[in-house]
Amino acid sequence: MTFAEQVVGLTSRYGRQTPVLQRTVGALGVVLAARAVVRLGLMLGIVGGRG
Repeated sequence: MTFAEQVVGLTSRYGRQTPVLQRTVGALGVVLAARAVVRLGLMLGIVGGRG
């Protein structure tokens, strides 16, 4: 049983992170992973462009 009101889009039931925090952490993970892939590509001699 939850004793606080759940605000749609701001909180989630039994959540330890807000949806906004989850999206922010996810976006940071994508950016950091992309940087690692670029470094690996450079080490392997693979060069790419932005398209």
